[in-house]
Parts: sequence; C-alpha cells; structure tokens
Amino acid sequence: MDEDLIRLITGRKSIRKFDPEQKISHDELSRILQESCRAPSAMNLQPWRFLVIQSKEGKDKLRPLFYNNPQLLDSCSAMIAILGDLRASDYKDHIYNRAVAEGTMSEEERDKEVKLISELYDGMPHDAHLTDVSFNSALAAMQLMLVARAHGYETCPLGGFDKNQFDATFGYDPARYLPLVLIAVGKPAEEGFNTVRLDTDQIVKWV
Repeated sequence: MDEDLIRLITGRKSIRKFDPEQKISHDELSRILQESCRAPSAMNLQPWRFLVIQSKEGKDKLRPLFYNNPQLLDSCSAMIAILGDLRASDYKDHIYNRAVAEGTMSEEERDKEVKLISELYDGMPHDAHLTDVSFNSALAAMQLMLVARAHGYETCPLGGFDKNQFDATFGYDPARYLPLVLIAVGKPAEEGFNTVRLDTDQIVKWV
C-alpha cells in the first residue's frame, strides 16, 4: 500500500479561505492541469476544458455570477472552471492519429476506434450526451484536486455559480460548452473542517 497516496486522499478538505499572498506560477499551474488530464475518459475523448481565472479582471467578471463567499474568490490563487465540450468527438482524428504516430496504436486499431466513435456520438441523444460529458469531466475535476494537493496546494469545488450566464460572460458557445464546476486552488489560510463519511455497511451491497 502506498501510504503517502492514502494520506493525500484521506487528508483532503475543502478550504474556504486561502492565503492571498501565495501565488501559483503559470508553469506550475500548467503542469498541474497537464497531470490532471491523465484522468480516464470514454473513448479517450477528454471532453474537459479548463478556464483559469487568476487576474483581478477575470475574478471581477466572475464575481456577479458567484453565489459563494466572495472572500474565497478574492483569496484563492486561481479559480479553475471546468467545462464539458459537447463536440469533444471532433478531436477524434487528432487524438488517434497522434496515438499512431507515437506507436501506441496501429492504423487498423485507429480506424476501428474512430468509426466506433462516429457511430456512438453522431446519433447520441442530447440527454445522454450531457450525462456522458459531465461524468467524464468530473473525473478530471477530482483528479485536479488531488494533483493540486500533491503539489502542496488545497482546493474547494464549487457548484454555486450562475451557469446560465457563464458562457456569455467568458465568451464560450453555450450550444457547445457546459459549465460544470469551479475549483478554487491556493495555499490554505485555515485547516478546513473535519467531516464524517457514511460507513461502508451503509452504502455498500455485496452480491
């Protein structure tokens, strides 16, 4: 058992007050996001998209849409919005051609996968598509919180913002991009709350 990994996971807490003097460099934040993108996704389509809100101008644009404690928005080093791309399948050729070029897949395997993606996504009902994109993007969101912690930062996931106005505010196409969650990242200025979890005998069924 990797005890360091277990401590990383079990010690995570949602932080609502950060040290505003502690900044994250562009290079380190880029690395955190790149490592977060190692999360799994259906057909490897990676439908998550990130908007990094760090500047005062960016935070001021978000502020009218933000339902939570404004101190959290002001103090965090970055607020990262995760959006789902409903046209992620448009990247299938790029992804699978690169896999062939890097030697991780044959051309025959690529052609088979690309054909399957077209069959699955071209006719997928809208509700099923929303669920698919939301689920896969949530995997990247959770990975982002753990990766940030491994880099020495803490996070707080937030669903309390005006998703209906988000796309227009930040210049995204609402027919394509689905605002899902905000994740505040920074050095904590508090320890965070201890919370309880349901016991496994309350949530697990063995068959």
